[in-house]
Amino acid sequence: EESSPKQVFQKIIGLKADIGITSVAPSLYNHRNDMEKELNFEVLFLDYLCLLVRKDHHLAKRSSVSFKDFVHEQLIVDNKNSLKEDFLTYNGGGQYSADQFNIVMETASGEAYLKAVQGGIGVGFINKFQYAKLNMPELMAIPIRDCEPINFVIAYPKNLLNKKMVENFIEI
Repeated sequence: EESSPKQVFQKIIGLKADIGITSVAPSLYNHRNDMEKELNFEVLFLDYLCLLVRKDHHLAKRSSVSFKDFVHEQLIVDNKNSLKEDFLTYNGGGQYSADQFNIVMETASGEAYLKAVQGGIGVGFINKFQYAKLNMPELMAIPIRDCEPINFVIAYPKNLLNKKMVENFIEI
């Protein structure tokens, strides 16, 4: 179990995992082309990055937001999500760097992350799929309109002899 797509891909390339499931934006890493030489990707479904806020937050009235709408908000990040590493992937064409955001807290777990947003310490990021699984009615996810969709993918080595195994997994 790894936190970032890069870590998942490295485990597969390093033969420490046969397959991996992760989220990845189409333009994720500068070295994606190198990874595609060694890995196959099958898209399972598309998802979208959202801003996670309390329902009483001033941005909660909006149907969508842009990075410029929350660049000055107090931002909470889950340090396992590798926001600083992956940030330019999601920020609307690279207009902002992670350093321009007011990161007030880096949590050690997803549970602490959610509690910090719930407690009003700041806002955070979540994808629609993760938000749909939450049972926290005081929080809401606002789509970020200047982000490309996130692909949830299954990744496996190019040299995998049993591609049928992957196809069967996808059918499940």
